[in-house]
Parts: sequence; C-alpha cells; structure tokens
Amino acid sequence: MRKAIISISIVLWSIIGLVIGTVLIYKIFDIPTPQWVQDLPGRFNFGRGNVVMLKEESFPIDGVRDIRVGGSYQSVIVTLHDGRDLEVKHYDYDTEKGFAMRADGREIVIDAPKRSFGLFTYGGNPRLEIAVPKAYAENVSFSTVSGSVTVEDYAAWRDVTLKTTSGSILVQTLTAAQTDVHSVSGSVKLEGKVSCTSLNVKTTSGSVAMSDCAVSGPVTLKTVSGKISAGDIQGSSISGDTTSGSQTYGDLDAAGLIKLKSVSGSVNAGAVRSPSHDIKTTSGGIRIGELTGDGPVKTTSGSVRTG
Repeated sequence: MRKAIISISIVLWSIIGLVIGTVLIYKIFDIPTPQWVQDLPGRFNFGRGNVVMLKEESFPIDGVRDIRVGGSYQSVIVTLHDGRDLEVKHYDYDTEKGFAMRADGREIVIDAPKRSFGLFTYGGNPRLEIAVPKAYAENVSFSTVSGSVTVEDYAAWRDVTLKTTSGSILVQTLTAAQTDVHSVSGSVKLEGKVSCTSLNVKTTSGSVAMSDCAVSGPVTLKTVSGKISAGDIQGSSISGDTTSGSQTYGDLDAAGLIKLKSVSGSVNAGAVRSPSHDIKTTSGGIRIGELTGDGPVKTTSGSVRTG
C-alpha cells in the first residue's frame, strides 16, 4: 500500500513539474502560446487580474499614408466607421500597460507592449480594437503573436499586410492593391469576395479557405501542413502549393500560367482555363472538370481524371 502511494505521488509530482517547466520555458524563451491552448474552454487566468479597457485614444488620419498595428498575446479586431479619426481601444489585464503610439504625420504605428511575466496568461480575450475611417484608402499592416487578426467590415485599402504567429486570420470582404497574408500555426479565412492587384497567402501549420477572388495580377497560395479550399479565382497567373494538404478550387482562370503542386495531397478543380498549366502531385490524385491550354498533368502515386 505504501509503495502504491509513493508511486502515485511520484507520478503526480512529475506531472506538476512537467507543467511548470513547460510554462517556464514558454515564458523565458518567449515562445508563442499555441492557438489550441487559447481556444480551450475555461481558460486559465490565475494571478492576472481582470481584463479591462486599459487605454482609448483617437488619432487624426488626414495625410497619413501608413497604419501599422502590432500586438503580442492580444487579438487585433479591425472595423470601419464613418468618422475622420483612427480610434484605438486596448483591452488587457489590469496589471499590464496600454499601447504605445508613434506618429509623424504620414505614418501611425501602434504597438501593444510585451506582456509582463506570469505563469498563466490565457483567457479574458485581451485585444486591440481598431476602428479605421471608411474614407481611409492607404496602406495598412496588422500583426500579432499568440492572437488572431479579424477584419470585420468591408475594407478598401491600398497595400495590405496581415500576419499572425499562433493565431488565425479572418477577413470579411476586401478590395486592395497588393495583399500579403501570412500565418504560422494558424488558419486563414477570406469569407467575402477579394479584389486586388496581387494576392499572396502563406501558412505554416494552417489551412487556407477562400471564397471567390478577382485579381488583376498574380495569385500565390502556399501551405505547409494545411489544405487550400477556394471558390473561383481569376488572376494573371495562379500558383497553388501544398505540402501535406489537398487543394480544392472552383474555376481557375488565368491569362498566364496556372501551376498547382501538391506533396501528400490531392488537387481538385472545376475548371483550369489558361494558355499553359503545370499540375503535379506526389501521393495524391488529380481531378479537373474542364482543362484548356498546354502543359503536364502528372502524379507519382494517384489517379488523374480530366474532362
């Protein structure tokens, strides 16, 4: 009986030591919190206080060409409004400091400070709420670590950059020029129609989901350990590249090359219409409803069906 109690105690203390050690490593080396931990029900919030609005400010937008927002362990939520000023609200634990702002008349930079040390820092929905005037049509950049980026309203900007580490990206509807969307350990979802001059979407350990997309320039979609699901895409050229993930499209139309490459995943499209194409898979089948133009359609392990 005594030996059993000792064995159970050793196991319990080993688990406790492992948990504390893991948390300490994450904190000391500033490793981003995994998205699945943030999404757990009943999130941990020991010793952190309450999430409150730490700071609220407005900035004149006249003459500004660039808006850059960065967060760490906060989500970034972007909306549009009819006013003339950029409005920022920072919600976080009451033990933290509010965001810092730099402005020089042509650029506004908003940065939420790195969170102070704490063993359990999850929960309570820390966030930066950014309200951008509808009349603003210049460049924007929104990024965060261990948090999501959400653009909730129809947006019409020039150059757009959205980046997350350990967090998802959600965009409702977007009209822009150059658009770059990058996520590490998080998914990308473009719910509404996207219209832009170029589109570059990349994920590592995350999927890409899109509705219809009309692009006057090149379209590049790339995932590692994630699938691509998209509606109809138009572009000057289209590139889809997945490693350990399938690709599923509606109709693809391009004035130039359509190149689809998959390693350990299938490629499926309603139509591939272009002067030239290059469609190849390794360990995955290929299904194309309508195929025009010249080029290879090959797989090293899987079936090929066109027409």
